Amino acid sequence: NIRIKELQQGRYAFLLYNTHGQNIANYTIDHPGGASSQNINFRNKLPAGVYRIKILGNDFNYIVPVVIE
Repeated sequence: NIRIKELQQGRYAFLLYNTHGQNIANYTIDHPGGASSQNINFRNKLPAGVYRIKILGNDFNYIVPVVIE
């Protein structure tokens, strides 16, 4: 689950990268605006480790580390 706080309405891409910088999954959502919780399934069971999610859309560009246990 990804929790979104105070993000503008619009379409956003979530790009998942491994520790080698390789893009391993993509997911797009239509966000209604404001705060919400999104369940994102990258369709692959990922091994435990540290990943990065890059969020792009509406002049928004953010990268956040993610730990999968």
